[in-house]
Amino acid sequence: MKAAVREIFSSVQGEGPYVGTRQIFIRFDGCNLSCRYCDTARSGAARHCRVEAVPGKRDFVEVANPLSGPELVKLLQKYFNAGGHHFTSLTGGEPLVHAEYLEGLLPAIKQMGLKVYLETNGTLYAELSRVIGLIDIVAMDIKLPGTSGCGPLWEKHHPGQAGTGVC
Repeated sequence: MKAAVREIFSSVQGEGPYVGTRQIFIRFDGCNLSCRYCDTARSGAARHCRVEAVPGKRDFVEVANPLSGPELVKLLQKYFNAGGHHFTSLTGGEPLVHAEYLEGLLPAIKQMGLKVYLETNGTLYAELSRVIGLIDIVAMDIKLPGTSGCGPLWEKHHPGQAGTGVC
């Protein structure tokens, strides 16, 4: 199983209850929504993943996409000191578009001693249920009507609507 990853970098969390903590960010390609302000492609894979070679220096190397779980773990081990980071933040796009991939990847991240912080739009309930036991924190960004490119999504945040997260 492989997934398109746009970039992997070290930074300080800028929002929420863990603002100011050092995290490894894994930014996935792809999303089930079309938010006007999003900086990540909805579909299609980036040809390369940018990996920050020296955390905090914005010095990137490029590796070919898509990445297998073991390939991503090797990159984390090579370029990032797990002990210097509070969480691994899964962001995107929408990481839960890659739920099957995450099922294989997250146990390896946990074995590295890292906690997992998931940033999600909250519309892929069935996919979240597949990985929730491997997630430490969920930061859910509920989309207001008119921002997602899909219309109102309120009902998509309810468990009874599982699997209807694509607009």
